Amino acid sequence: MKIIEVSYKEKKEELPEWLYRKQMTCPVCKRTFFDSYPRYTRLRVEYVEPDLRPHYVADVSPLGYDITVCFNCGYSMLTDCYEEVSETQRKALREKILPKFHVRHYPLVLTREQSEERYKLAQLSGQVMNLKASEWGYLMLHSAWFYKKTDEGEQVDPNEKVDLGEETFKYYKEAATSFAEAYIAEPFPIRGMNALTMAYLETLLFYRLGDLEESKKWLRECMNKEEFNAYENKKVKEKALEIKAILSAETKESE
Repeated sequence: MKIIEVSYKEKKEELPEWLYRKQMTCPVCKRTFFDSYPRYTRLRVEYVEPDLRPHYVADVSPLGYDITVCFNCGYSMLTDCYEEVSETQRKALREKILPKFHVRHYPLVLTREQSEERYKLAQLSGQVMNLKASEWGYLMLHSAWFYKKTDEGEQVDPNEKVDLGEETFKYYKEAATSFAEAYIAEPFPIRGMNALTMAYLETLLFYRLGDLEESKKWLRECMNKEEFNAYENKKVKEKALEIKAILSAETKESE
């Protein structure tokens, strides 16, 4: 397990108004450090894409700043999960990441390449930590969002009209597999999702992956939920029905 040393020159930086500098304490090595994080109160969501990725006004994408990396030991993870480390995981990270990690300091304003490196480091930490299915699926979903080649609109489009890129499909597959396991084995809510939302997400992911039978199975699971017709689930229902119409049309074409 090799990690390439990367260093960046420190310099005085001016942050855009939607970023702020925050002090963090690493739960693995206990060192404190500063990093930049999205100020979500300054970001307005225009709509939510079919795979639940928020689309922000003014073409701002904070996804590159969603990973926190400890400069000292290399522990990396999605910021909202950063402190969720058990003693067993802490020991594994110290044994398998720390000895191979070279101290690095990222600038507060990241390039695309630096953000990508941080996602790779988070995935490495996740593997060493042996994350639960829901936790790994959540990281894979965020990775898919980060790598999306093009933004989507609010409505679900047929696959033939969507070009998301190979990296996104790779992470979709990981996310779909992990969430399917979590759906059966873990209690809800899972990462802010109830069972209905996760069943819808699985419907969408398997459709994007071209597995129509699995997508139909999850669509039935979604639509059979008692809460499917509840007002508060209106958006999920609308998107599920959009996928249903697409699946029906594609099934007829193949007959």
